[in-house]
Amino acid sequence: MMRSIWKRKNRFMTILERQTKGIISLSIILAMIPFFFFYLPPFLSSEDPVFSRQDEDSIILELVLENGESGIYFVQPDTGIRQVLTVMGISPEGIENVRLESGMKITLVRNRAGAGIVMGKMDAAKRLALELPVDINLISRDELMMIPGLGGGKLAESILAFREQNGKFTAIDQLMNIKGIKEKKLTKLKKYLYVEKRQNTAL
Repeated sequence: MMRSIWKRKNRFMTILERQTKGIISLSIILAMIPFFFFYLPPFLSSEDPVFSRQDEDSIILELVLENGESGIYFVQPDTGIRQVLTVMGISPEGIENVRLESGMKITLVRNRAGAGIVMGKMDAAKRLALELPVDINLISRDELMMIPGLGGGKLAESILAFREQNGKFTAIDQLMNIKGIKEKKLTKLKKYLYVEKRQNTAL
């Protein structure tokens, strides 16, 4: 009888020890979780895609490859298209090293003469979405309507009428000649509109 009781007690103690060890192991694992979440990710995470990180002074570029694929890229100031292509693993041979500016759209082409580029501008919708200004001399009515403060249509129509009657804008301040646009309004519109004055040059 005493032996049977001793066996039960011994078995109970063994189970209790195992449970205690299990609880300790679980506690250690739970304590390690914050370490994995907060310390390991920087070492485990892969690098950002090329030119995907935007800085305050980044140049925003739309690049269309020969296969038709396009993307928006953020590059450093004073960067040429040849440098961009090289970093992306694309041979820049035969391509003029054009200095990049925000809002440019560059399409890679290949013909009998070899590789080349066609330079243009992003469409207004993309520019406005990326908070880039649009040339007031090229913007359409529908594009003007995307600009905060011009959505009602009346001011957008007035801007287009002024442009038609007086020719192209030579300075953005000419908007103050339009009824309903005063200095405060002009300051807000300057974030979205500008007057193109210079041409891009090769490096």
